[in-house]
Amino acid sequence: MESASGSGLGLLLAKKEMVKEAWMSILIADNCISCGACLPECPNDAISEGDPIYVIDPDLCTECIGFHDEPQCAAVCPIDECCIPDPNYVETKEQLLAKKDRIHPNG
Repeated sequence: MESASGSGLGLLLAKKEMVKEAWMSILIADNCISCGACLPECPNDAISEGDPIYVIDPDLCTECIGFHDEPQCAAVCPIDECCIPDPNYVETKEQLLAKKDRIHPNG
C-alpha cells in the first residue's frame, strides 16, 4: 500500500484542502477490485456489495465525520483513487454531522 500522499486518501485530502467547505459522499470508482477491505470500516454501514464492485449509499455516507478524521474506506483501500469524492453529493460539514445524528440518534 502506498503512503497517503500517493493514494486515493491523499487525493481526497488534497481536494479537501483546495475546497475546505465542500464535503461530499465518497464514491467507489470502477477500479475497485472488490476486496472488501472497506466494508467493515464504515461506521454507517453505507458500503455494500454491488455487481461487480462495492457501492456507497450517499444517503448514509458522512465521510466518517463525527467518527474519524478521514474517510476510513479510502484509508484502508489498497487501490489508488478508488474511494473518491462524489461530486453529485456535495454537503457541508454541518449537513454531514446532521446526517450522522439522524443515522445514529443515540450517539
